[in-house]
Amino acid sequence: MAARGGHLCAGCEADIFDARQRRSLCRACGAELSISALCGNCVRGAAIDALACAIDYQFTGQLLIQMYKEGGQLALANLLGDLMVRAAKPLFDELKPDAWVPIPASAARLGHTGFSPAQQLARVVASLTATPCRLEWLAQVRDGSPQKTLGRFERLNAVKGRFVANAAVAGLCIGLVDDVVTTSSTVAEAARTLKAAGAKRVIVLAAARTPLSA
Repeated sequence: MAARGGHLCAGCEADIFDARQRRSLCRACGAELSISALCGNCVRGAAIDALACAIDYQFTGQLLIQMYKEGGQLALANLLGDLMVRAAKPLFDELKPDAWVPIPASAARLGHTGFSPAQQLARVVASLTATPCRLEWLAQVRDGSPQKTLGRFERLNAVKGRFVANAAVAGLCIGLVDDVVTTSSTVAEAARTLKAAGAKRVIVLAAARTPLSA
């Protein structure tokens, strides 16, 4: 069946969306588990209350993200945002965000692509869920080091103190939006920052997650 209206065809959707949604994943970081619960890292305490990702960052899913981020095909934000909301629907009965807040783009990212991938996705998600998008509620106070070559613990140290949150988040459930989650260190640090400013709950919604076994 051919794709229509900016959506994936049935075959591609089954391969890159449905396949991830059927697997047992850690509720807080999205790592793959043998049973659905929390992974060994998150069971000891996680800043993130729940995390949902639409697709895996590999093969066709990775190509789709690269077309969006590196190829400048901003129209793909609509496709990805729709998949993200569908992936998060099981969470909304329990954890419906009061506002969506994107992970701020680094100066290097803005200089490279000219736009913030997470911000564009957050606007689409906000529109689809009739929930406000608050760009000013999370700011980046320093650029993080490039993380592609860093291990898990190096990434955790690299993101410490990277963000500052607006006091307006106090008492609210915040939906944090990112484009790609790799080890979850960046979104976890953002969640800690939001909770330190008084946020009651933080859920993370991402377009893609690098497959990682717990």
